[in-house]
Order: sequence, then structure tokens, then C-alpha cells
Amino acid sequence: MKRLVYGKHLSAENLGRKVHCEWECPEQNMRLNMLFVVASITTNVSCLLAGTTLDRFGRRACITIAVACLTAGSLSIASKIHLIGADGYLVGHFLLGLGGTFLFLPSFQLSNAFPEYSGIVVAMITCAFDASAAVLSIYSLAWTTSGGTFTVSKFFLAYLAVPLAILVVEWTIMPDQPYPVMPDLERKIADAQSRSRNICASNENLAGDTEERNDIAQQEAHSQAASGAWVVLQGLSASRQMRTPWFVLLLLATTLQMLRMNYFIANIKAQCSYLLGSDADAETVNKFFDAALPIGGVAAMPLIAIILNNLSVARVLALLTAYMTMNSALSCLPLMWACIATVVTFVTFRPFYYATISHTAAEVFGFATFGRMYGTIICASGLLNIFQSSLDSFTYGALRGDPTPVNIALAVTGAVLGAALTSYAAYQGRA
Repeated sequence: MKRLVYGKHLSAENLGRKVHCEWECPEQNMRLNMLFVVASITTNVSCLLAGTTLDRFGRRACITIAVACLTAGSLSIASKIHLIGADGYLVGHFLLGLGGTFLFLPSFQLSNAFPEYSGIVVAMITCAFDASAAVLSIYSLAWTTSGGTFTVSKFFLAYLAVPLAILVVEWTIMPDQPYPVMPDLERKIADAQSRSRNICASNENLAGDTEERNDIAQQEAHSQAASGAWVVLQGLSASRQMRTPWFVLLLLATTLQMLRMNYFIANIKAQCSYLLGSDADAETVNKFFDAALPIGGVAAMPLIAIILNNLSVARVLALLTAYMTMNSALSCLPLMWACIATVVTFVTFRPFYYATISHTAAEVFGFATFGRMYGTIICASGLLNIFQSSLDSFTYGALRGDPTPVNIALAVTGAVLGAALTSYAAYQGRA
């Protein structure tokens, strides 16, 4: 299937035979890796832009931008047109990464529709995002089944139905404004009282009748009781929120965990090969990981939803820290069962972590500034992940391929940051 993308860069001797090793066609492989790098960096860095757009212009503006980017990206890859000095694949991956971010962030506002079940909604959104890797597996199966006739161009032309469906739903079914939360309703009522003599009619029009407001209040009271940190920074400006321990600790913890996860994903085969002393066993673990990664988010979603919806923020963070520590410990054991267990715990930890961070950010900062706060955390974490290449060089240079010291260092640092964040959340919950 690699011949479909940058196939012209395959060397003449590799065109007529199956290529097994990446170094047999390095030029093609570097170009393929560049596509992943561009999409990954774009997705992380654009979180701040998407978050700011969400806070200032609303969900509908973000969704419309996302649809435009996804459509343009799909057409760019399908046509392989060279634009501004870059080929269609590169431009397409940039646009798809940008569109994905503008689509993902506004989705969290759906949790406002069901405050009592906000944890379930956030878990479903995050796990669906994590399971998106399954699209590649589906295409690979379709390509194999069709005997190679279902090309990349045909796939992305068919994919155009996705942004079209999103656009239709957004402009025909979804409400113009996001679902309100109690602080927003109370503020609207206060504004109406100061501007109008007909207080009752104005209140009913702006914030619903008494029964509707009581229903929302009851649902949010349940969420507040469960979380212990319901919009504790509500009303503060984004710049003020960024100077709080909540933001600093969330940023540090997310940066460290994103670095640890990306380091593991990029080096899982090499790590297992070193620990097990067998390339064949490492290949087996790697194939299992490729299959388990998209499945993990879907399989873990029900449990993640229950945890987020029923436990306080402090207890969720404590559970997350303990689970991360267990995963890190397993990754250091030179045993086949430990490598398999590492994969299982990793593919379930990853959606659990992202769901927890987004859920915590929404509950602590509130949705008025959620886009900027969450976007800044992900953007900064993505930029700081440039240190992954340094970890790779250190592992394969000074450590001669031994990943254990790096894994231990990341685990200890992660445990310390996780404990600090958990302790602060527990303290704030009692305050």
C-alpha cells in the first residue's frame, strides 16, 4: 500500500518486490513520517487558535471552519495538487489536522446539555477521538479487499461525505447558542432586571421558566457534589486563571504525560526488542499494539464515563496517577506478559488521561474560558514535546537502546506531578 503514497521515491530494486524494512526506502519513509509530524504539530498547536475562536465567536464558527478545512484537506490529498511549493499530501495533512482541532474542541460544550451526565459525555467524545485510528485499519482492509483498486484518492473523495454531514447537522439540528449553565442564567437574569421593568417576562424569555431553571440547578448540584471542583474559577479572566496553581499543575502534568505517551508510541517496537531480546516477539507486541490502540478507547469508555460522572476530581486524579504508575512499572519488566500488559494498560490509560484533563478543565475553569485554557494546555504541551527527539537520541546513544532509565525517570516525575495535582485538588475540594 505504501506504493500509493510517494511511490515514485521507491528505489528501482524495491519496485518489483515486497519491502520489509523502513531503511530499504529511506526517502519515501522520511516523507511519510513528515506527514505525521505536520499533522501532529498542527493538531496540538492549533488548539490555542481553536480555543480562542470558540470563546469569542462560538461553536458554530468553529464547526464551519472545521468543515472547510476537512473538505479542502480531503480534496488536496485526493488530487495531489502541488500548492505553494508543497505537495497535496502535505497540505492535506495540515488542513486535516487543523480541521480536526476546530471540530474536537467545540464538542465538549455538549456536556452542558446534560450537566448531571457531563462525565459520560466527555468520556464519549474523548474515546471517540482516541478511536479515530480505526479509520486507517478500515481503509487498509478496504484496500486489501478491493485488490488495490480502492486508492487513497477514492477514499478521500468518499470521505467528503463526513464534513458535509457535519455541516448539515450543525446548521439544521444543533442550537445557535451553547447550552447554558446556572452562572450564565443568573447573569442574564441580573442584566434583565437592571434594564427592564417587566422582570418576570424578561427572565422567562432569557433563561426559561422557574421549572426549567430549577431542573438545570438540580442537575448541576449533582455534578458539583460529585466533582468537588465545579467551576471554582468561574468569573475570572483567562489571564487570571492562567496564574493559578490549577492551570500550572494541569499544564505540567499534561506536558509530561504527553511526552511519555509519544515516547512510548514512537519506540514501542524498539523497547520490546531490547527488553525481550527478540525481534520476533517485539513484532508480535507491536502488531497487538496497532490493533489495540483504536479499540482501547471504545472498550474503556463505559468505565471512564462512570468514573468521571461519580467520583470527585481529586479521586479521579488519584486513580489516574496510580494507573499511570502501574503502566510505567510494567514497561520496565523484560517479560512477554509484561509487554502485553503494558500495551493493554497504555491503550486504556491514554483515553482516560485526555478525558480526565478535559473534564477537569471544564469543571474548574468553566466554559466561558474553556477553549483558551484547554487550548493553551494542549498547545504548550505539544510544543514542549520537541524534547522527545532528545530522549530518543539519549536512549539510542548514551543508553545504547536501553529504555528503562528514561521510563523510570518519566514515571517518577509523572507520579510526583500527579500527586501534587491530586493533593491540590483535594485541598480545594475541602476549602
